[in-house]
This record gives sequence, C-alpha cells and structure tokens, in this order.
Amino acid sequence: MIDVDLPEDQTVPEPTRSFAACVASVTETPIVDVPQPSADLPGAIAHWRSWLAGRGAGLVTLAKPASFGWPGYWLAVVGQPGPDAVTGDATVVLMFGTPQASC
Repeated sequence: MIDVDLPEDQTVPEPTRSFAACVASVTETPIVDVPQPSADLPGAIAHWRSWLAGRGAGLVTLAKPASFGWPGYWLAVVGQPGPDAVTGDATVVLMFGTPQASC
C-alpha cells in the first residue's frame, strides 16, 4: 500500500476521485496511471473492473459484508451520493480487516 493524495480534477466527482485514490493505494500504482473517468461512481467502477482485469485483479461486491470473514483490503462508501455529480457528501475510504456488523 502506498500513500496517495486525492486527485484534484474537479470535473471528476469526489466519490470517483476518492475511489481512484484507494485503487492507486492498494495496487501501489501512481495515481496518474489510474484511470479517472468523468463518471458517477457506478460508471467509474465498471471502467475500473476492466482496467483491473487487465492486470490480473478485480473488484467484487459482497451481498452480506458483515458475514465475510477473510481479512484484507476493502473499500467503503461513506456518506450519501447525491442524484448527480455535484450533490451529496459521499467519499470512498480504503479499509483493512473484516467488515463490521454495521456495514
């Protein structure tokens, strides 16, 4: 894991930029080499799934994260995304361990 700053491109929604920073950190990839699509978070995640697959890695969604017992890196969306790229207060954080029961 490497320390990565939040990208400053204000044309990309903050949840997307924070997800990109987390991906860069956990993959130890310079942030300039991680795609930063100008899309909402679901659209950007679809792009990163392909990008990561080309590198032998991937993203999975857990239906019941609290019951997942394998510790490791995981990403959490904190706050509420708004109906468009401007509203809302969501950000994405990189976590390590197992998800808590409240997730």
